[in-house]
Amino acid sequence: ASVIAVVSSSVVFLQVARSLFAPAMGSRHELREIHLGTEDPAVARAADIVFCDSMPYKKLRLKNAIHYGLVAKDSIAYVKAALQKLPSF
Repeated sequence: ASVIAVVSSSVVFLQVARSLFAPAMGSRHELREIHLGTEDPAVARAADIVFCDSMPYKKLRLKNAIHYGLVAKDSIAYVKAALQKLPSF
Protein backbone atom coordinates (compact mmCIF):
# COMPACT_ATOMS: atom_id res chain seq x y z
CA ALA A 1 0.00 0.00 0.00
CA SER A 2 1.16 3.52 -0.67
CA VAL A 3 1.25 6.20 1.98
CA ILE A 4 -0.04 9.67 1.17
CA ALA A 5 0.82 12.34 3.73
CA VAL A 6 -0.87 15.69 4.12
CA VAL A 7 1.08 18.20 6.21
CA SER A 8 -0.29 21.52 7.43
CA SER A 9 -0.51 23.92 10.34
CA SER A 10 -4.20 24.31 9.51
CA VAL A 11 -6.81 21.89 10.80
CA VAL A 12 -9.14 23.14 8.04
CA PHE A 13 -6.57 22.27 5.36
CA LEU A 14 -6.31 18.75 6.78
CA GLN A 15 -10.11 18.38 6.85
CA VAL A 16 -10.42 19.53 3.23
CA ALA A 17 -7.65 17.15 2.17
CA ARG A 18 -9.36 14.25 3.95
CA SER A 19 -12.60 15.03 2.12
CA LEU A 20 -10.85 15.22 -1.25
CA PHE A 21 -8.83 12.03 -0.84
CA ALA A 22 -11.41 9.85 0.93
CA PRO A 23 -13.12 8.54 -2.23
CA ALA A 24 -9.79 7.42 -3.70
CA MET A 25 -8.22 5.80 -0.64
CA GLY A 26 -9.73 2.33 -0.61
CA SER A 27 -7.51 -0.44 0.76
CA ARG A 28 -4.55 0.32 -1.51
CA HIS A 29 -3.62 3.65 0.06
CA GLU A 30 -3.16 5.04 3.54
CA LEU A 31 -3.76 8.72 4.29
CA ARG A 32 -1.54 10.18 7.01
CA GLU A 33 -2.55 13.62 8.31
CA ILE A 34 0.26 15.53 10.00
CA HIS A 35 -0.61 18.69 11.92
CA LEU A 36 2.33 21.03 12.49
CA GLY A 37 2.51 22.03 16.10
CA THR A 38 1.28 18.71 17.42
CA GLU A 39 3.31 16.28 15.29
CA ASP A 40 6.81 16.18 13.88
CA PRO A 41 6.62 16.95 10.14
CA ALA A 42 9.65 14.70 9.58
CA VAL A 43 7.20 11.77 9.79
CA ALA A 44 6.18 12.75 6.24
CA ARG A 45 9.58 11.70 4.90
CA ALA A 46 8.44 8.08 4.95
CA ALA A 47 5.42 8.80 2.73
CA ASP A 48 5.35 7.99 -0.97
CA ILE A 49 3.86 11.39 -1.76
CA VAL A 50 3.34 14.47 0.41
CA PHE A 51 0.79 17.25 -0.06
CA CYS A 52 1.34 20.38 1.98
CA ASP A 53 0.52 24.05 2.18
CA SER A 54 3.10 26.85 2.09
CA MET A 55 4.67 26.65 5.54
CA PRO A 56 5.55 22.94 5.63
CA TYR A 57 6.44 22.96 1.93
CA LYS A 58 9.21 25.46 2.59
CA LYS A 59 10.26 23.73 5.82
CA LEU A 60 10.33 20.11 4.61
CA ARG A 61 11.98 20.53 1.19
CA LEU A 62 11.12 17.03 0.07
CA LYS A 63 11.43 15.90 -3.54
CA ASN A 64 8.12 14.05 -3.28
CA ALA A 65 6.27 17.06 -1.79
CA ILE A 66 3.54 18.83 -3.75
CA HIS A 67 2.52 22.35 -2.76
CA TYR A 68 -1.24 22.67 -2.56
CA GLY A 69 -2.85 26.03 -1.92
CA LEU A 70 -6.44 26.39 -0.77
CA VAL A 71 -6.63 29.88 -2.23
CA ALA A 72 -5.75 30.47 -5.89
CA LYS A 73 -2.93 32.92 -6.63
CA ASP A 74 -5.32 35.01 -8.75
CA SER A 75 -7.63 35.36 -5.75
CA ILE A 76 -4.78 36.52 -3.53
CA ALA A 77 -3.70 39.06 -6.17
CA TYR A 78 -7.29 40.34 -6.44
CA VAL A 79 -7.60 40.84 -2.67
CA LYS A 80 -4.19 42.50 -2.51
CA ALA A 81 -5.11 44.95 -5.27
CA ALA A 82 -8.46 45.72 -3.60
CA LEU A 83 -6.76 46.40 -0.26
CA GLN A 84 -4.26 48.76 -1.88
CA LYS A 85 -7.16 50.87 -3.20
CA LEU A 86 -8.53 51.47 0.30
CA PRO A 87 -7.76 54.84 1.86
CA SER A 88 -5.10 54.98 4.56
CA PHE A 89 -6.12 56.15 8.01
